[in-house]
Amino acid sequence: PSASLLLEVCMGWAGVCIDPLLTSPLILNRFNALRPRCHGVPAALASSKNKEARMWVLDPPIAPFSVLEDDASSEQIDVIGDALDAFPHATKRDLSVPTVTLPASLDAA
Repeated sequence: PSASLLLEVCMGWAGVCIDPLLTSPLILNRFNALRPRCHGVPAALASSKNKEARMWVLDPPIAPFSVLEDDASSEQIDVIGDALDAFPHATKRDLSVPTVTLPASLDAA
């Protein structure tokens, strides 16, 4: 469930959604159609921009996991990889997505 969607629908609010899954044109187009009051930012939120975030996505979609490799230990990355391996019927895709800072994403909105 999305708290921001509830505010958009019930309160007429507009907002910003920062989501690395929006880097997919298909997902971004669907998001824009379903959430016209929300500005979608196709990136991962980070403390500095122009980094790449490593993201794992499962097909069929179950739950995405992402991590900024520069900010994570190898043990943390291994834990995420092991968690994804717990879904034997899903295919794990390894993606690299752009990052954005919160001020930069708000400026873009």
